[in-house]
Amino acid sequence: MSSQHASQLDNIRASYSELLQRVNVALRTQVGDTVRLQETRSQVLALGRAADQHRHVFPPTEYTTLQDSLARMVADLDQACHQSVDVPDAQPLQVIQVLRTGRRGRPPKVIQRQFLQFALEMRGPVAIARLLGCSPRHVRREALRLGLVMPSDPVFMTTYDAEGNPIQVHTTSTPPVSTMTDAELDQALIAMLSSFPRFGRKMIAANLRSQGHRVPDARIRASYLRVVGVPAAFGQRVIVRKKYQVPGPNSLIHHDGQHGLIRWKIVIHCFVDGYSRFVTGIRAHTNNRAATVLTLFLETIERHGIPSRVRGDHGTENIRVAEWMEEHRGLSRGSYIWGR
Repeated sequence: MSSQHASQLDNIRASYSELLQRVNVALRTQVGDTVRLQETRSQVLALGRAADQHRHVFPPTEYTTLQDSLARMVADLDQACHQSVDVPDAQPLQVIQVLRTGRRGRPPKVIQRQFLQFALEMRGPVAIARLLGCSPRHVRREALRLGLVMPSDPVFMTTYDAEGNPIQVHTTSTPPVSTMTDAELDQALIAMLSSFPRFGRKMIAANLRSQGHRVPDARIRASYLRVVGVPAAFGQRVIVRKKYQVPGPNSLIHHDGQHGLIRWKIVIHCFVDGYSRFVTGIRAHTNNRAATVLTLFLETIERHGIPSRVRGDHGTENIRVAEWMEEHRGLSRGSYIWGR
């Protein structure tokens, strides 16, 4: 074998070793994440094509072993795409019930009072409706029926003039459009942008609303053009982020420590449920030891149950929690996810 062929074979072997680590990480931490798994799958197929192009540099048995390994990687990645990150181990809570009365029309959906009262303290009707699979208007009606909220003023009210003729008056909670002139609006933008030069359209509108002025977007854009000129990306900034998604409660718990009070030897440790953002445990400690973090974690699981996975940073104070999770939930499944 020539030196060139030997160098090509070594490169393919090094690529295979690195790819094997990537596949193992993907199968442990990215189950159900189709986008990232498909990206790893394409890398496996690319290595297979590269090995096929340089087939003449391989010993016959090694080439067969490599192709079998790559085929198993592809099969495992395809299977991981269709698996659930966490299969629920208990029945979901019945917080909404469909009553079958036998009458005509759509059966009513009754929301549990205790759940709705707690949910309204955390979220609005739109987020609750998305969770329950109903409309926000139905959430509002149920809250009114259960007496959890006060009814708003009617949209239309009938009054009578001096001659006794009925007059229908429209009432709204939306504040009226601002009567600011273009010159006043330009002066407001100049003062605002002098302090916050990177403000965009949304921030400008929010700042004006905080001052009691509801200005249409068209007027804000026109005023911005008069004050600043034509910007390169005003109103067109697009930030593409991967959607954060967790299957259900107690599926993934995040925890970290906050050292803002370290001057007074105080460290705040906190555990948060990734699905509901519910704080399962928080406490101020006088140290940052791993045993202290583990004690708080054990107290949280006594009240809220053992999570399927926990995620934390690479701090040494998280080692005991990671050991506990891998001991009770198992290895090679991402029981503890190290991240930032």
